[in-house]
Amino acid sequence: AAARRFIASQISETPVKIWTLCTRNRIEVDTAHYKLLEAELLQEISEIEQKYSTQRKVWEESQKTCIVFESKDKDFDLSVHAHASFIDAYQNVSCQLMREVVPLKSLGKERKYLCGTKFMGDFRNRHPSVHFVLNQESVTFIGLPNHLAKAKQYVLQTGGMSLVAEQKQNKDRETPMDIDGKGSETALPTSQRSAGSRALGVNKEEDLCVICMEPIRNKQVLPKCKHEFCKPCISTAMMYKPVCPVCQTPYGVQKGNQPEGTMTFSVQKASLPGYESCGSIVINYYMKGGIQTEEHPSPGMPYASTQRTAYLPDNKEGWEVLKLLEKAFKQKLIFTVGDSRVSGLSNVITWNDIHHKTSMHGGPERYGYPDPNYLKRVKQELKNKGIE
Repeated sequence: AAARRFIASQISETPVKIWTLCTRNRIEVDTAHYKLLEAELLQEISEIEQKYSTQRKVWEESQKTCIVFESKDKDFDLSVHAHASFIDAYQNVSCQLMREVVPLKSLGKERKYLCGTKFMGDFRNRHPSVHFVLNQESVTFIGLPNHLAKAKQYVLQTGGMSLVAEQKQNKDRETPMDIDGKGSETALPTSQRSAGSRALGVNKEEDLCVICMEPIRNKQVLPKCKHEFCKPCISTAMMYKPVCPVCQTPYGVQKGNQPEGTMTFSVQKASLPGYESCGSIVINYYMKGGIQTEEHPSPGMPYASTQRTAYLPDNKEGWEVLKLLEKAFKQKLIFTVGDSRVSGLSNVITWNDIHHKTSMHGGPERYGYPDPNYLKRVKQELKNKGIE
């Protein structure tokens, strides 16, 4: 109970919270939770920075870690995509977190050593990505599978203690990703896993909600993928993004706050760089001006009308993307009202995180072609909003 209370105080019940501040997205996560994942996220962060030409800033505020990705190119800002990619990476890694409670034999001098300042300091230095909590009956570890294995081995060898199971040994350890118990398999190599089972008798934990990392209360099972969560946790998560936090299966379609307007298209013979064998599709948006509602950042403030033109190749995949964009437009997801990252103006109609090619030429740096991965990328952006 003491260990559970400690961990509950360290791991936020809402690990990923998104704030939009002025012209940038600020990602706020619980610091204790972030430190468990930080080492695993470094490679992902490096790839995100390189892919979207951004640089991250990280700082702590009141037990929260704040992350912002800022564009290196003032004329070509893809920071919104960097933020979205980081959130997906963070959720995917979070789903791999495990908690193991290992029963202990009656300890004498070993307990005094394990509770000592020197051991705890050494453990934190050697295993910063693992929480370690000792109480009268057990040792509790929480972290990613590969980190847990090394941490337990260190405790076993350094402390010279004996760990025994109070229940039947389990060959497999349950992870948050396998909460239904089917096909549960540890990420450790087979030799390490069998050795761990012999040395460490692990009690099977209750099913954990991967959002709050606590035993599931008031269980809700998602109908398509069958993943399980606390009902309040998944309800809050679905308000932000209607997909399963574990496998990204979409549930429903997001409804946006796009102003009134029209979307039309035409076909022209002129080809786009990279698609010389076909013509191009020209999309025209005309968005009406109006007064912001409660759904917008500044209710009661006016916003002006605007026109936008975008281009797709006149081929099979181009038409597929066009149909998806039409669906997104009907769901009011293409535009929103807020701050323009390009002009710096406030209370204007802006794109709503679905990337468009507004120029035929110039490459990605000028929102144009050639860009061989654009169609694949925009389909993923649409899928993230439930459009597929």
